[in-house]
Amino acid sequence: MTHCIHPRSRRAWLLVGPVAALLAACGGGESDTDPQITRFDSSTTVAFVGESVQLRAEFTGGSGRIDPDIGAVTSGAPITTPPLDREREFQLRVERLGSPAASRTLRVGVRFRDRYQVGATPFAASQHAAVAAADGSVLLIGGSRGEFTISDAIERFDPATGQIRRIGTLPPGGRAMASATRLATGQILLAGGVSSSTDWRRADFVDERTGAVTPAGTLSVVRVEHAAVRLADGRVLVTGGHSAGEQARLGVSDSAEIWEPATGNFRRLPRPMTIARAGHSATLLPDGRVLIAGGYSTAAGYVFAEIFDPRDESFSALPDVQPLRALHAALPSDDGRVLLLGGETVVPGDEEPLPMSSVLRFDPATGRFTRLPALTMPRTMVRAALLPDGRALLFGGQHGLEGYAETAELYDPALGGRLMAALDGERALHTVTRLASGRVAVIGGERKDGGWAQNVLIYE
Repeated sequence: MTHCIHPRSRRAWLLVGPVAALLAACGGGESDTDPQITRFDSSTTVAFVGESVQLRAEFTGGSGRIDPDIGAVTSGAPITTPPLDREREFQLRVERLGSPAASRTLRVGVRFRDRYQVGATPFAASQHAAVAAADGSVLLIGGSRGEFTISDAIERFDPATGQIRRIGTLPPGGRAMASATRLATGQILLAGGVSSSTDWRRADFVDERTGAVTPAGTLSVVRVEHAAVRLADGRVLVTGGHSAGEQARLGVSDSAEIWEPATGNFRRLPRPMTIARAGHSATLLPDGRVLIAGGYSTAAGYVFAEIFDPRDESFSALPDVQPLRALHAALPSDDGRVLLLGGETVVPGDEEPLPMSSVLRFDPATGRFTRLPALTMPRTMVRAALLPDGRALLFGGQHGLEGYAETAELYDPALGGRLMAALDGERALHTVTRLASGRVAVIGGERKDGGWAQNVLIYE
């Protein structure tokens, strides 16, 4: 018997296939059931830093989405996370209009393998600047190349390939020991330091995308071992250092200046710091103020730390009394507190500085420093990277008058330091940069005998 399909019925019948496909794409297909999640797990509960993880999500009755970093998903389809730089908590949420949503969370831990990969291209320099760029690469700017040679090279390290290539050239004379402050525009403000040229006060912009160099104004005085920090409003504060041209006692400056985007130049502040400082740190606090801590000073009364307030451009001393500490690492935590790790001090009657193993934490809520458990060993000129969980990785440095360190350690504010895999040799005056993948690049530096630590190491 032959059955005829009415045109209107045929149109409805032809729509069945597309509608079913759309429902399947949304993870549904059962319009009379509320959203339900039957499975949400991962290929591993703990991944190594920089690796991706496979997630599995099965659900019905609605559209699925996983946050953060992933977005809309289809039930049963393969899901790969981006490379994980820290522990992640993913949430699967299934929704349908008019029905209660279903959600489930999944935590994936991340840890280090505690080993190093060696980059494909060696890098023989020290006292250079290293700046993480928006594209995940690291710009390496200037530095000392030995034999009294100051480098004018601007190079890019690509973590994906391990290769370094030159992308630009600094003005004649090069630059070493400069501060390199990344602006929101992707420009890097290079200021202070030493050069083979006659004018050390010149500042330059380096474009992180192209390596192009343009003038960025002139400092009021020469500054070496100064500190620079980008303020919340985009200006850059530059403080202290060994200076020339202002008759500072023994050449240690108490002056400060601000680079202003509106003028493209530096403006010297009318009020100085509370004491002269060189080899100190300057760290931006969550409320926009700046913690200035430590450093060598020629002042009669040593003030360990002070606060710069950008609202009235004033400096005010903090009451805590601490021994001199210079050339330390200063790391701001996500909670607003600041770690000061290692560095060096001086002992009355001793001409040589003494490396320190002590650690302080500054709390802006109280304006006080707290002493924390110590590092595994004294370290000055140490280079460090802060992890998202508040711990820190420290590499190399100088641990004695004649000793450069080849050790590295993981520092936990609650427990103190713990040795991890050692470097491939002693290393100081290097740089440490946390990469977008969560791995850490250890680049350049010198050995005690004056040779170069040429291998680029990626700690993972």
